[in-house]
Amino acid sequence: MSPPASTFPYLAALLVLMPGAVLGQRPSPQPGEAPGWAPIEIGAHIGFDSDGFTDAFVLGAQLRVPVWPSGHVEVVPNGSITFRSRLKDYELAPDLVVVTGGRGGGLYLGGGPLWLNTIFDGPDRATELGWSFVVGLRSSRVFGAPFGTQIQLRQSYVADFRRRRVLSLGVNFPLWGRRESARAR
Repeated sequence: MSPPASTFPYLAALLVLMPGAVLGQRPSPQPGEAPGWAPIEIGAHIGFDSDGFTDAFVLGAQLRVPVWPSGHVEVVPNGSITFRSRLKDYELAPDLVVVTGGRGGGLYLGGGPLWLNTIFDGPDRATELGWSFVVGLRSSRVFGAPFGTQIQLRQSYVADFRRRRVLSLGVNFPLWGRRESARAR
């Protein structure tokens, strides 16, 4: 018999709020890996939005905040502006993502709520709440440069299942410290 679905949020909260003594049981860092928490990163992205009706240019920014010291779980608050002909859409999404390679990058996936401000059905702008799912690939460094890159696909569902698909490319800069590849020199 499996536990009821209502217990899963409590288990997730328990894992996030796990005491430091338990976190200390994880393996020691690999040679060349920076100790402590993965750094917070700030970044920008540029992309292409296709909602099934029109195509548009997207420009945005994100903050990648590690929830786990290794960087395997991140909160990624991000915002973007979609430039359509004679209309701008504004989007805000605080995503929770899991990164397979932690601070070293790799495949990531996650999602969360999304607020979209645009003209939906009438002449006035409105803000609607929806959901988005993201999948992407990120690197921690590019050929020794002080930044990492990402490519991401976001699928959003807002206001009566209006679907939006955004493919974007981005760069991320750590706010402090050096990455493991910089320490390996």
